[in-house]
Amino acid sequence: MADWQGSARTNYFRVVDMEGLQKALEPFDIDIKIHPEESEYVMLHPGFNSQDGGFEWSIVDDEDMDLEFQFEEDVMPFVAEGEVVVMQECGAERPTFVTVKMWML
Repeated sequence: MADWQGSARTNYFRVVDMEGLQKALEPFDIDIKIHPEESEYVMLHPGFNSQDGGFEWSIVDDEDMDLEFQFEEDVMPFVAEGEVVVMQECGAERPTFVTVKMWML
């Protein structure tokens, strides 16, 4: 069986507490990309920290504790009111299976 390989990211959205967001996402190694022209807008990207290119939904931290990434708890408290966050992943498992995932929060 082949491994799934892909890429993931969110849209740009406005945050109200950048330091809080950074602290919440620190254990998950999710890159926070700041918009080049509007610094209150960010995009989330797992970058090269991910094993398969997608968001890691659960990890084991340095103290062997299981941590679960929950978008609603780890990201949404820092999103400005009225903003829509779209998270998308797409990739393939061999050329046979192509997967597109999208969540709107």
